[in-house]
Amino acid sequence: MSKKEQKAFSFRQQRFAYPSSHAAKRIFQRTSIDSLELMKLLDNGACVNIGQIAGSSRRHLLFFSQKDKFCYVAIQDERSGKIITILPPAYHKNSAWNITTEQCLL
Repeated sequence: MSKKEQKAFSFRQQRFAYPSSHAAKRIFQRTSIDSLELMKLLDNGACVNIGQIAGSSRRHLLFFSQKDKFCYVAIQDERSGKIITILPPAYHKNSAWNITTEQCLL
């Protein structure tokens, strides 16, 4: 592997997303994936940004858990990378807005 390839590889291994203690509990309670798997999904763009509340730095990221065969929403501070919580779509609807079937299919 060339030095350039090694540098690119090491860059991809760096993490931006990390769970708050609350989010780590919710990942464990609500999903079958572990925190590291979820952080990899989010860092690698295997999610759909479904928006954020005006004036907030918290983006709502829809992702699919292969193990659960179910979609969830990760709420992430876009500046720090911290995952605030993980919500099933029904909870998200109660606290923010409805998630469409089309968004889940993406």
